[in-house]
Amino acid sequence: MSIFGKKMPDRSALLSIGYAPQPISLYTALTARENLRFFGAMAGLSDEQIVLHSEIVLEQTGLTAHSEEMVITFSGGMQRRLNLAVALLHSPKLLLLDEPTVGVDPQSRNHIYDTLSRLNAAGMTILLSTHIMEEAARLCSIVTLADRGEVIFNGQMSEIDNLEKLFLEKTGRGLRDE
Repeated sequence: MSIFGKKMPDRSALLSIGYAPQPISLYTALTARENLRFFGAMAGLSDEQIVLHSEIVLEQTGLTAHSEEMVITFSGGMQRRLNLAVALLHSPKLLLLDEPTVGVDPQSRNHIYDTLSRLNAAGMTILLSTHIMEEAARLCSIVTLADRGEVIFNGQMSEIDNLEKLFLEKTGRGLRDE
């Protein structure tokens, strides 16, 4: 497998990827800024880069005013946005997001959507995993639908009238309890 033309595993290629997992991956006993400092150091950023990039991602995620607050005091939406800020900190070319808006309030969700749209318009590639069909329809230009580990559709979002309807037509409406 290769990423950006580099055979894996390759540290430089891996550093061109930002990842925000569904489980919040932050240190709650630290402030937002301290989390960014820690994760920036882990990504190999210099102290100067960490300071500069932290200001940028705090602004992008609407958390500048909360940068010195302990993460444990953050709402779920604020934690989600900081999780995204950590993924963006090292200015990745590719952003992998797993359920980036699960459990957030409508305002945070809308802010995340706007942020992702701006990043994509600026040239960042975003790979989004979501169960929210409206989210995929709003954010994605290419959609791949999977069911039980199998790809059941891959195509342009512009060719789809109703994504949820398409998914249900291909998978059925029965409940899944497995």
